[in-house]
Amino acid sequence: CARAYALLFHGSAFVNLSFEILGGISQFIIRARTSIPRGTELDELFGVMSRDSPPSYDNTKLSQMKCKDGQIRILFGPLRFVNHSCKANTEFYHLNGNIKAQVLVTSRDIKKGEEITVSYGQAYFTNKSAECFCFDC
Repeated sequence: CARAYALLFHGSAFVNLSFEILGGISQFIIRARTSIPRGTELDELFGVMSRDSPPSYDNTKLSQMKCKDGQIRILFGPLRFVNHSCKANTEFYHLNGNIKAQVLVTSRDIKKGEEITVSYGQAYFTNKSAECFCFDC
């Protein structure tokens, strides 16, 4: 898993990880290192869903997702740093049809410095009993 995070810092990566204050909240954010054309697979934003139940500690709540089988899963990998947007510029792409391993594919051209976002889907907010507070809403 450490290799997946190392890809974020490789010179050929399309994106980089930074720490910024957005809306008064300090957080990690993924930004385009260069202009990225539509349809580009962002392999450096790899993520894997856990197979087992979540651990007993609760500092992972932002990376937990309720799956179709009713189980709560934890998202591991750099993909966990990508923020939600209702007008996202990427989409999930499941590797080899495997629902547990995913990367992102750009859904439109992305400008250098632009934040990389993905839609978590309506079910994410329903399951969390929360509202969407993305900058597009």
